[in-house]
Amino acid sequence: AEGQNVKYQWYIYELGKSVPITATLDSPTYTYTLTEETNGRRIYCEITDKYGKSLTTNTVTVGTALKIVSQPINSTAELNEIVSTSVKAEGCGLKYQWYERNAGTSYWARTKDTDDTYSCTLTKFRDGKEVYCEITDAFGNKVRSRSATLGLPLEILRQPINSSAPMGQIARTTLKASGSGLRYRWFIRYKGDIYWYSTSSVSPTYSCVINERTKGSMLYCEVTDVFGKKRKTNTVLISEKR
Repeated sequence: AEGQNVKYQWYIYELGKSVPITATLDSPTYTYTLTEETNGRRIYCEITDKYGKSLTTNTVTVGTALKIVSQPINSTAELNEIVSTSVKAEGCGLKYQWYERNAGTSYWARTKDTDDTYSCTLTKFRDGKEVYCEITDAFGNKVRSRSATLGLPLEILRQPINSSAPMGQIARTTLKASGSGLRYRWFIRYKGDIYWYSTSSVSPTYSCVINERTKGSMLYCEVTDVFGKKRKTNTVLISEKR
């Protein structure tokens, strides 16, 4: 500041306080050590000249830069149980806003979750939903987290069973699994062969015509969910029914 015999008096708003306290410093520069307790405090200065006239500066916030330390992760839960995911960020005066979209939809909806954790009761409607968090600091800076998927854990509920059919007819075997965004891939090993071959079958049911090549084949399915987790079923036999 310019003036005659100016004096500086700094004032501090501690975190969560609406009444300032007086700092014991008469200098145009206010310096202090940034700690967890002082991160995000607001300060201003009152300047007085020898005539008793005074001016007050803008109030500023001093703190650490905004950054995400830990991203939300995919999470699973059983039906009608609570499923949650969290974000961890550094900065001052942080505010959180979560957004969600259900599986198969393209738009994001604002939620009522405004802290570092998103949670909801997992229902069939919510299975496979995605969420992300937008974090704002005291300076107005914003950062968006990665999205996380919430859904059912991957489980094989019913294993495929051995199947047989007369020559030239179709044999079928079926599995039942629970989870989010399930994908199926069947593998077959023909009788007398040592290799497993990936088939074109990508549904819970495998079917094939019984012929000289397929009779006596071994079969299993690999199930993958939206989180990338995999489960392998038991191996079953496809045979000719006589």
